[in-house]
Amino acid sequence: MNTPPLLLGATLLFWGWQAGLLWFAVPIAALLEGSRLAKARWSFSNDDFNRLWNLCTVLFIGAAIYAFAANDGAGAISGFFNANSFTARGNAMNRGARAVLIFIQWLPLVFLPMMAAQAWSQREKIDFATFSILLKRRKKNQPIAPSRGGLNVAFPYFAVGIVAASAANVRGPGFYAGMSALLCWALWPRRSRRFPLPVWLGLAAVVVAAGFYGAEGLRNLQAKIEGLHAQWLSGLVGRRGGDQQKAMTAIGQIGRLKLSGKIVLRVEPQGDVPVLLREASYNTFRNRSEWAAVKQTHGPVFADADALTWRLLPEKNCDRTVTLHATLASSGDLLPLPFGTGELQNLSVSEVKTNRFGKVLVTDAPGLASFRARYGAGRTVDGAPDESDLRVPEEEQVALEKIAVELKLASLSDAQKLEAIEQFFLKHFEYTQFLESDPAVPKEESPLTTFLLRRRAGHCEYFGTATALLLRQAGVPARYATGYSVQERDQSRGTGYVVRERHGHAWCLAYVDGAWRDVDTTPGSWVAAEASRAPWWERARDWFSRWWFEFQKWRAGESRLRTYLGWLVVALAVLLIARLVQKRQWSRAKTGAGKKAAAFARLGEDSEFFEIERRLEQLGFVRGRGETHAAWLQRLERAAVDTAPLRAVLALHCRYRFDPIGLDAAERAALKSLARQWLARQTVKAVA
Repeated sequence: MNTPPLLLGATLLFWGWQAGLLWFAVPIAALLEGSRLAKARWSFSNDDFNRLWNLCTVLFIGAAIYAFAANDGAGAISGFFNANSFTARGNAMNRGARAVLIFIQWLPLVFLPMMAAQAWSQREKIDFATFSILLKRRKKNQPIAPSRGGLNVAFPYFAVGIVAASAANVRGPGFYAGMSALLCWALWPRRSRRFPLPVWLGLAAVVVAAGFYGAEGLRNLQAKIEGLHAQWLSGLVGRRGGDQQKAMTAIGQIGRLKLSGKIVLRVEPQGDVPVLLREASYNTFRNRSEWAAVKQTHGPVFADADALTWRLLPEKNCDRTVTLHATLASSGDLLPLPFGTGELQNLSVSEVKTNRFGKVLVTDAPGLASFRARYGAGRTVDGAPDESDLRVPEEEQVALEKIAVELKLASLSDAQKLEAIEQFFLKHFEYTQFLESDPAVPKEESPLTTFLLRRRAGHCEYFGTATALLLRQAGVPARYATGYSVQERDQSRGTGYVVRERHGHAWCLAYVDGAWRDVDTTPGSWVAAEASRAPWWERARDWFSRWWFEFQKWRAGESRLRTYLGWLVVALAVLLIARLVQKRQWSRAKTGAGKKAAAFARLGEDSEFFEIERRLEQLGFVRGRGETHAAWLQRLERAAVDTAPLRAVLALHCRYRFDPIGLDAAERAALKSLARQWLARQTVKAVA
């Protein structure tokens, strides 16, 4: 190793301390630094190092896939190593980023086989071709002379240890002090001798201090930026941006509504299909196009002992179940649920809250949330109505009163009022995605009045708003609801349903006979109208969406592939190690002379010409230092030594030792035969 003594060991201990893997770091540090004390070395060939690098590559890919696939699993493994690791920081950190950091912390273990092999090898450097596919192909297709260069992986491994310790994200003076000490330790042997020692120490102290205060400044700047843009940043990662207190409608907008066909939900009902999945409801209509939830307060929902079952209505008997798959923002998001949901099962979140408007807000969701909602008729999480659920805006009262008189709502019961309003919209209104401007409409007239009295065509937001306000005008408490309509089967699987962005829907809730109920007066033609908007490439996009969905399920641990991934990596590692042992029997050798012998062993040391050279040295014809074999033979000729057969032996020897192609079987046999013949003649002469 070309690192200073004990530096790698100290780095590994520092990594173990920071990452909570100290019980791994101690034996690894002893393994690597112990090679400096031992005299024994192992003989590794280039093929051996190639196989070890392949093993490291498999470990690298396997660790990356597992860390990425197991957001929560990675945290569980880290927690197994160290109970305090990520416990306090886990909920505040994005799960994807946490997986990356955990993967980086594993890197010293991933590359340990390569570092340990070099530490205990007779070779101080590893051929560059080991790390490059291009160089391997070049050597295979265009043989070249063996390279004397290579890479000593000690310092790269030192860098890996520093980065892995940094990924533990332990912010404290101990980390920075330890990292600075290790870096100074690594630079100490390579410092310039032109400057006095006090100057070098003083400059190092200045750099360390500047780095510390610079890092603190960057951290403070990051905190300020995140504080200024927290709302903007949370909007980027959320599917719908979390708990909204108001809903802006498209009422009054002229032109065609543009909604995409992106799949946002997957629904797998067990029995009846829930037609509507509600996210939120609102009680105050204002500014002619905005619904708001005024005076809303959230209350917590407590989980069962398994921390996966959340009872919204503990005493409710729910007789229907549906499985929902939704991508949720970890910072907070609303669940789209069937009306009357009383229990959520297999929902892995840190907190669930509800309010009197039926919103179910979850935080710290796992990205893809696959859970079961149990629901049924009867009670809901919605609060009892109050005066706000009967309030009608002044600018809409004239049109609403005219319709109420036309339908004779005042003389009807609440249930009859509901039926009359539904029939009114069904018979006299139509659904449209496109609204044109009408010069005959007075500018001061509200869009909703125009919809009720003139145009009588619009999209679901018109119908939901008009129905809610018309019910209020008739004395029935009502609220505006938003969510999704379940209407399209999943063609990629043949079972279940998909919900797209264009299936976003609006309707109203009516409080009739002491209970809230869904009231959807939008004409059923809207389903076909929305389906007609599907582009020709939507089926291909759905295929990719299905692939991504299955991949996310695998990441979330809902696929058996994740269970067997770790065993697959272990099996591959064992296979590579077995092949390494089978292909090359490792032999122990001594340091010093042993290293030199091992270096020549792969360059034709078994050539019989070396026996000739030793025999000539015994006869007093020692080859001079730096003297070539050709010059040596010429000197022997002048000393009346018969060198004619030696020239043929030398030619074969040089090819055997230095030519990458080497000798074929016949040429190798000729080298051995000619050398033995010459040695035999010399033995006969000596006896004579």
